[in-house]
Amino acid sequence: MSENLQGQLLIASPSLTDSPFTKTVVLIMQQNESGTFGAVLNRRADKSLRQVWDTVTGSSRFNSESFCVGGPMGGPVYALHRSKFLSELSVSPELFVSAEAQKLSQLARQNRDPYRIFLGLSGWRVGQLESEINRGVWFHTPVDLEQVFGETEYLWEFSLRRYGRQVLCDLLKRSELYGSPEHN
Repeated sequence: MSENLQGQLLIASPSLTDSPFTKTVVLIMQQNESGTFGAVLNRRADKSLRQVWDTVTGSSRFNSESFCVGGPMGGPVYALHRSKFLSELSVSPELFVSAEAQKLSQLARQNRDPYRIFLGLSGWRVGQLESEINRGVWFHTPVDLEQVFGETEYLWEFSLRRYGRQVLCDLLKRSELYGSPEHN
């Protein structure tokens, strides 16, 4: 495994079509010797996840933007949030994951910190994601909390533009650092 992508965002390439990941933005929650696991941030869930949430937490309080399908793999209902106190897994210093019913219930009752609720995971076996990145299927970039907890409707388009601007800025910095070709 080369660079560890935990805590980074994957942005699906525009060339990725006819896939469960078409026009998605995925947060990499964990990457280790077992593989890579993440959550799709911009696939809203239907009412069935809200009903599971109500049953698990005993709370019907929710923001409709908060419920997402994390990917095509099955898994428990889990939350991505900013409360270290309620965490079971640290994604980054500012992002945490919880799946225990008691912790999910506490998240539902608090009004301070934003959270997203997911059903399903995205996963890659060891080496698979790196291969897909090398083939141009995915772009990766550091996580931005606005992308994680903000509006989901145009998240893919926003993230793609943000990534493109970052690539351009990096190219300009390199050209300033090494001098333009015509000056060498």
